[in-house]
Amino acid sequence: MDTKLKEMEQKLYNYFNREKRLQALNKRLEVLKSQISQIDYKLGHIDYSLPEESIQIGYEERVQTSPTGYSFAEKTLYSITDKLIKNKAYKQQQVADIEDRIMQIQEDNIIIEDNIKDLRDGDKEFLKEKFYGYGKTDWQMGFKYGISQPAATERKNKLLRNILNWEDWIMVSRV
Repeated sequence: MDTKLKEMEQKLYNYFNREKRLQALNKRLEVLKSQISQIDYKLGHIDYSLPEESIQIGYEERVQTSPTGYSFAEKTLYSITDKLIKNKAYKQQQVADIEDRIMQIQEDNIIIEDNIKDLRDGDKEFLKEKFYGYGKTDWQMGFKYGISQPAATERKNKLLRNILNWEDWIMVSRV
């Protein structure tokens, strides 16, 4: 199947399940931001738990100096700090990706909403049946509407092309 039709199928899935999709993304965003705040607190207040073996001074450390000049506890502290900083950067990237995805879903939904409102009621119902929730397979759609599976697939593809052409037309007219 054409990749543009596959992309449009995903956009329609997002459109018909937008509340659930956006709610899940917003919840994930909330968790990530909370984790970033916790990391910031740990970094700002040096709130670390060092392993017991790094806190105790061994006989070797009292007698010999380290070639790097840092004790085991200091090396452990630097390692934990570096790990927290890397983890924070990774989570910030995830936040940015999720925010981009939310904006893209919202933008796509506006275009799809404009096109779907002009479709016949039967076509709207067909699309909703196909893409809402887990959606139905083409043969299930054919069974429900009293047509063959290839006819259901053709109807779906025709509607997808219609929406895709409308989206392309809107994008061209914006330029």
